[in-house]
Amino acid sequence: MSKRWFLCAFLAVLFMTPQFGLERPDVTFKIFQFPPDKIPRIDGNTDDWAMVPDSYAIGMDQLMDTEQGHAMMHDPNNMDVKVKVGWVKGLNRLYFLYEAYDNYWDFARNDLHNDIFEVVVDADLSGGPLIDIYHRDVWTPEAVGQARSTIDPRISQAEAHWATHGVHAQNYHIFTPPGDKDWAMAWGCAQYIKRLPYANAAYNYNFKPGESGKLILEFWITPFDYSPCDGPQRAVESVLTENKLIGLSWAVIDYDDVSAPNRVGFWNLSHKQTMFGNASDLVGFRLMPLEPQFQKAIQAKWSYKVADMDRRLVAFQERLLPRRGVGPVDCLAREREPQREQEDLRADPRKIDPQVREVDLRLSAGLVGLRHECVADRLAGVGPDLWPSLRDIVPHPRVGQFGHLMLIDQPGQDPAGSMTLLARRGQVLHQHRVDQVLRRVQLRRHPDRGLPLRWDRVRQRLPDRPSMHPVLI
Repeated sequence: MSKRWFLCAFLAVLFMTPQFGLERPDVTFKIFQFPPDKIPRIDGNTDDWAMVPDSYAIGMDQLMDTEQGHAMMHDPNNMDVKVKVGWVKGLNRLYFLYEAYDNYWDFARNDLHNDIFEVVVDADLSGGPLIDIYHRDVWTPEAVGQARSTIDPRISQAEAHWATHGVHAQNYHIFTPPGDKDWAMAWGCAQYIKRLPYANAAYNYNFKPGESGKLILEFWITPFDYSPCDGPQRAVESVLTENKLIGLSWAVIDYDDVSAPNRVGFWNLSHKQTMFGNASDLVGFRLMPLEPQFQKAIQAKWSYKVADMDRRLVAFQERLLPRRGVGPVDCLAREREPQREQEDLRADPRKIDPQVREVDLRLSAGLVGLRHECVADRLAGVGPDLWPSLRDIVPHPRVGQFGHLMLIDQPGQDPAGSMTLLARRGQVLHQHRVDQVLRRVQLRRHPDRGLPLRWDRVRQRLPDRPSMHPVLI
């Protein structure tokens, strides 16, 4: 028990300092967002990817051979590669289209001597080594520091491997093509990450081992923040969101002779050899929003919150969102308020009216007239009880005169408003202004029409009011 506890504590110290550095900071590659009704079908055909602009394609010109000395010298007659990456909002998946030409496809053997497309992903930018400490080419003092690079003899290589290999970032050795083997080798003990429902793949090619030709590989994978050996029940998928930056890279491993012991190229996007085992050596990829041609000019968005299930009270809201200027906020709805979004209240006919309040959906809800003015400082009431009267409104048994002796409470007078304020007996809720066209405009009376026949006598008017003819409104 003490040994297991020590191992967990050691690994916690080992990875507790996040590493956010990425290679090639001067370039950020793009990941295309597919519309939800145009998700690629994994069948080995490129038709679903025709909508992806060429600006998303990453070709051989971005790859460097960091092992066999070719550096950036590419020969398209020997090998040529083009890769596109996509994603779908709401799905934690990365879609890949891999198109490659090779003058010699090597996949006859049953071991790792095979042409390989190696993909490494670190979606939460945790950084640092993703393979065990016994790989000394990755765990160097220059890469991780002197203290972290020191091997503890009490932890065996097997224990370190099963505890760290591919846990916080994943490495896929994808065979191109696999021949009689499985389509990929997930480097680590979490083999579930290469199977449904976490991955899928399809090939399209027409050549035999040792021949030349073109290969099309279409697949998707699920990145994980935590993928332990225990199984997917304890795994944590990475959440993919719009404009998020993730760590991603790949390498094209090329063999040109089934009998040769060594490969002839290790062409990688990171330009650093240790990208296969250190997530800090990956490059930055941005999860892009929809392209303009796939965006809707106006999109309906509904939100609600059950305020009181027993009373069948629901805070309900409908919005027409403009294409730009509105972004979701990951937060809980406030009490008696629908879940909100960041609003860009600019001068635009489609802008959102901020005076939006709750809607009473009960069967006993009464009719409410339209109003142009609303008290923004107070929420609309949704219960049968009325809001308390304001401080300048008092009960009204009858209207009294200013300056006279009173034995009971009288409604106060409001000289500025030229009328006495009375306590309301009906409840007024906030209303949408978009319905104001349903109320006809009431024109002002002509000044020469309906004049009083005589002036009010002194005892029939308030002392601080001008002479007027009483009209019931």
